[in-house]
Amino acid sequence: MNASISKNDFMNALTKVASALPSRATSIYALQNILLEFKEGEGAIRISATDLEVSSVVDSPATVQEEGSLAVIGSKLIESIRELPDDEIILSSSEKNVLNLKSGKTRFNLRGVSREEYPTLPVLTGEKSFKVSSKVLKEAIKKTIIAVSVNEARTFLTGAYFTIVDKKIRLVSTDGHRLALSDITAGEIGKEKKNVSVIIPARILLIAAAAFEPDEKITISLSETHVVFSGETGRFSGRLIVEKFPDYQKIIPKKFETSIKINRQVLLDTLRRVSVYSTGEMTPVSFNVKSGKIFLHAESPEFGDAQDEIEAEVKGPAIETNFNSKFIQDVLKVLTGDELNIEMSSKIAPALFKTDNDKEYIYILMPLRG
Repeated sequence: MNASISKNDFMNALTKVASALPSRATSIYALQNILLEFKEGEGAIRISATDLEVSSVVDSPATVQEEGSLAVIGSKLIESIRELPDDEIILSSSEKNVLNLKSGKTRFNLRGVSREEYPTLPVLTGEKSFKVSSKVLKEAIKKTIIAVSVNEARTFLTGAYFTIVDKKIRLVSTDGHRLALSDITAGEIGKEKKNVSVIIPARILLIAAAAFEPDEKITISLSETHVVFSGETGRFSGRLIVEKFPDYQKIIPKKFETSIKINRQVLLDTLRRVSVYSTGEMTPVSFNVKSGKIFLHAESPEFGDAQDEIEAEVKGPAIETNFNSKFIQDVLKVLTGDELNIEMSSKIAPALFKTDNDKEYIYILMPLRG
């Protein structure tokens, strides 16, 4: 096998597939490898990785003189390519499955294994598929992923719920303290696709968000057990969480008593300042809404307290409650637009956060008790 490839193209492709390498120690040696397949007719090197839960395949443009394949340790390959000069890289193989890398005067010889020793990647074709813009998908994932639970004891909350509502794809996530909901306009959705309800693990969503260029068209394919994200140069697949997602509609309030309009960036900056004195796992900050202002207060038994206030447009009765400061900052960082809308009902009822720029997105946050 023999091929030449630019360092930048090769490094970009390796970075994408590396997300499918095992994140923990594994007894299956072959899974530590990245598979390289030289495709002469396609003018590309196909680069693959898997941990058997997630699989990544990327075709990187290359000039292929001789076809062939072998697998090498992924971490060492990436380290080697990173340290090569910023020039064209010549790849070839010698006896005993050694990958030869040459760039300028630098040469690396990396021991590998044959294609036959590498796991066979499943060829997955989803029973239902949806076409979406990569840019829109990335935005929806960024805004939804913040509310995914990291508690592995509640597996059904460690991913985003994927369903169809009003001919749009809906992603919903919750960790029990907050909920994020984002709707995505997709290609034509027929009646046979309307009964889709699956949970996609957060890891797969993050891989998909990072893998594709903003101008790509993405096909999302679903089977009973797997999801596949396919673009122009890559394919990423993984197992679904086959459990029941909670009835999220019950969490979303139907009416509110107090409406607040406030500058999003001003609130974010003020929260950061006050939160210096907010300690503990839940980082509590007191919100006192009254008389056209929001008064913020945080207190630390060890260090003291902090107070600040912000001008706001308030309609409805005054409310005083406590929120997790980090959870509010999380949503303020992913929202766009200057004007933030906050809807509240009482000190114990969930609040809703949204902006006019993000009409397809809502964020629900439960107040803290006490």
